[in-house]
Amino acid sequence: LPARLIATQPVATRAGSSTCGDAWEWMQPSARDIWTVVLADGDVLSCAQRSPGWAGSSATLESVAKPVPEAAVLDEGASLREAVDALTAHPFCLLGTGPTFIITAADLGKPAGSLWAFGLILSFEDALTRLFPSLSQRLWREELSEDALEKHDAEVESRREMGTLITEEHCLSLTQKSRLGEKYIAPLLPISPNKWRKQVCGSLQDIRNDLAHGRPLGTSHPKGPQGAMTRLLGMRPVVRRLWELVDEREHVWGAFLATLIELEQPAPPGPFWMLSAQNPDELPLSPAVNLERHQSLCDTLQRQKLLWGEGSGRSPAAENAWTERMAVMVGGTDELACGLASDFGKRAAFRIESGELIVLDSATGAERCRRFL
Repeated sequence: LPARLIATQPVATRAGSSTCGDAWEWMQPSARDIWTVVLADGDVLSCAQRSPGWAGSSATLESVAKPVPEAAVLDEGASLREAVDALTAHPFCLLGTGPTFIITAADLGKPAGSLWAFGLILSFEDALTRLFPSLSQRLWREELSEDALEKHDAEVESRREMGTLITEEHCLSLTQKSRLGEKYIAPLLPISPNKWRKQVCGSLQDIRNDLAHGRPLGTSHPKGPQGAMTRLLGMRPVVRRLWELVDEREHVWGAFLATLIELEQPAPPGPFWMLSAQNPDELPLSPAVNLERHQSLCDTLQRQKLLWGEGSGRSPAAENAWTERMAVMVGGTDELACGLASDFGKRAAFRIESGELIVLDSATGAERCRRFL
């Protein structure tokens, strides 16, 4: 975001020898309560902020002006981040070679800054939402209190009835997503859970609520708009890494699509589904535990009279090769297959129909990709 978008306060340039009284009279017609005067003396800039005490004063502007550090003088094409960095060390910064504009901490709460801030928070929230399904619901649901889970499930049902439900993770609040992220997502980042909690999340919910309800950025932040913006700018590397993780997890669907399916008996007529219960959340388990989980899945299908037989899925690559036992389900639906896969912590279920392998997202039931066998 260019800093120019929030730099709307003009700078009045006066000679250092001018008196404060003259400057007061000269600026009096302005409707602004506060005006900053910039004095040019070669390459040295100094600023003086107008005050009622200037009226009739014979003191020169040069005597009341304060030097502007070089770091607080920015090019006209400077970014918002550069402006915030300058404001951290100085009450205002100058923009342009003239200079022609000034930025104060209050300017950070202007519409352009607020829109950028809200977009960053939504990006952070959306990345977490996209990552949670890869953890499977059995993990994050265990972290919610009974009351929170009840409210969450009620929201899910309400959105489902209205036809606006995307995934159940979308019904989690930002605070819940942040807390879950501390446990399950932060370990995947170059950041400690403590830093995640204090520096990434912190007062994020309050900042979001202010912006969502049309209040200026930083209304509820103890350090105002500058503190809120500094917090959000510090989040940018984390948000960038979260989206890299999202991309990495999207690529896993290509690996699922390349899975080589093998049956231990002739294929059933019509569509059928291949399900695995082994290595939940792509975390390798011992052979004994995996065998126990596979048997539990087969027993579940057998009780529902949906078990046709067994088979396996394996990777085509020689390096990092893997093989998992799978159960063959017939007479079911995509919804049932995805529900069982999710219950056993698997991200995908496979449907084989008309000579095609179709990969289903167990979290949403949506088709991710397909190929001919």
